[in-house]
Amino acid sequence: MEWRNWWLIGIYGPHEDDEKLNFLQELHDLRALCNGPFLIARDFNLIYQAMNKKNANLNTALMGHFGHFLDDVEVKEIQGRKYTWFSE
Repeated sequence: MEWRNWWLIGIYGPHEDDEKLNFLQELHDLRALCNGPFLIARDFNLIYQAMNKKNANLNTALMGHFGHFLDDVEVKEIQGRKYTWFSE
């Protein structure tokens, strides 16, 4: 049997908006170091689609940055639940 190496990146993204762009850049830089397949697991604390949020309080600039990041590093979403966290 031939084993293939792959990377697992476990993350929990920052809550503060002013830290999120730096966080995405760090992940982008980390991805560049990973040769081969990779999986990013846990919580980005970001969304890229309005349908991923229950209310209408959206930061469209951050959504755009996150969408570009996902495209750039060629990430595909695997998600079982529509909302993973909710507070009233």
